[in-house]
Amino acid sequence: MTASGRFRREHLLVSNSGPDGEGYHYCTGCGRIESAKEPEMNLFQAHPRPFLSDEDEPCSGFTASRIVLGTDFVTDISLFALRLEAPFSLRPGNAETNTALRTICEAVAKAACRMLEIESGEILAEYRPSFTLGGAAGSEVEVFIYDTLSGGAGFSTQLATRACAYRKPYPS
Repeated sequence: MTASGRFRREHLLVSNSGPDGEGYHYCTGCGRIESAKEPEMNLFQAHPRPFLSDEDEPCSGFTASRIVLGTDFVTDISLFALRLEAPFSLRPGNAETNTALRTICEAVAKAACRMLEIESGEILAEYRPSFTLGGAAGSEVEVFIYDTLSGGAGFSTQLATRACAYRKPYPS
């Protein structure tokens, strides 16, 4: 496996597609939102508002389905590209791939916080297949580390410069 890294300040889009990726139901009348998979309340019928109101009647607003929640913010990001060689492969969408990469991200974020002597959660990590043929084939993935503070705190950019110092070739 080989790795390379770079950093920059970018817009980061964070999304939440709900339990099992089924999204959320959202009432446009009152703003109530429920998991599509396990709703506590049926928003397709009249329902209580999620806030105190002078209106006695329940809300009967229009409900949108399968909504994905998301936000974007500018922060510091370090992107690390990982190349795998046969017999190793991390095919996109595979359960084993997701487990392996989620584990790597959690370990990298925890190690980064320790290395920089900052609180856990100040840096998080996510992954994606590389936007290359190798990414589609499972031989290239990208792990991106980002500051959770909007606008960035400079933590993840320190990691990219330190990673170059720690990078050593793997024995053949």
